[in-house]
Amino acid sequence: MNKTIAFAFSNVSLPPFIPFIILTSFQLGNFILGENVTFDINEIIAGFEVLKHVKSYIVGSFALATLAALSAGTLSYFLFLCFGNKNVTATNA
Repeated sequence: MNKTIAFAFSNVSLPPFIPFIILTSFQLGNFILGENVTFDINEIIAGFEVLKHVKSYIVGSFALATLAALSAGTLSYFLFLCFGNKNVTATNA
């Protein structure tokens, strides 16, 4: 079970997930900083409009990483608590 969990959580940034991670980081950063920024595809193609809002992305990426780590850690803890080895015997020393 440890190999499965390690494989599942180490492949979070597979290429199909990257646009969703970037978008979620950007939106979370906008929420934290209190900004309301949206992008049009023409603005993105026309120039470097995205670079103007890199602060939102950085703040959001740190917040997203923290939230993901806390939720994955909590979920893993409870899964191991429920499905852990229950055949452990106590020895008196």
